[in-house]
Amino acid sequence: MVRAVWEYSAALVLLVSVVTWLAAALRATRSARVMAMAAAATVLIGLIPVGGVSLAGLVLSISPSLSVAGTALWAALAIRRITGSDPLGEEGTKRLALVILLVAAPVYVSFIGGLGPDIYDSGYGFTLWDVLLGVCAAVMFIRGSFLSFVLVACLAAHATGLFGSSNIFDTLVDAPALIASMGTLVMAAFPTRKSLPNRPWL
Repeated sequence: MVRAVWEYSAALVLLVSVVTWLAAALRATRSARVMAMAAAATVLIGLIPVGGVSLAGLVLSISPSLSVAGTALWAALAIRRITGSDPLGEEGTKRLALVILLVAAPVYVSFIGGLGPDIYDSGYGFTLWDVLLGVCAAVMFIRGSFLSFVLVACLAAHATGLFGSSNIFDTLVDAPALIASMGTLVMAAFPTRKSLPNRPWL
């Protein structure tokens, strides 16, 4: 039950982020109220089954393991577009996107044989990766970084079996999050227009 709630919640966050991005990209509206209404409508529509499958269920069928860090990034981007202010700060969102990119890229490249050892295969069960994430979380907590909470949430989800996969990398990152992280970093590096203070640039 808890797993199903998490999976559908993560899928809905992804859908809301995509819908608000489309609204911002098409410049359909700059109203926070309209954006919030679009987000609420997306949640409702995402849960309504059509032909036995809801939109959220369709997302999960495409990417069944939506990660902790990925969901945090999707949520931050959606909140920024709805409210006009970044809950993590612009630098915080970029750091989160960078962490996802630095973890996911070598993991997926090694998975398809692009690197020597299969990094993904080494992530099953309790491994040195869990210890490394714990150390990184402690260091980031001391430095006052919000990323420590993301890593702790990832470790907790992995330890409790919240995800169907027992692989730590499935809990930390996912393919849609990798795409979102690359888009976030590219748009931050090459903004297409001058952004107003506290307005979304993605």
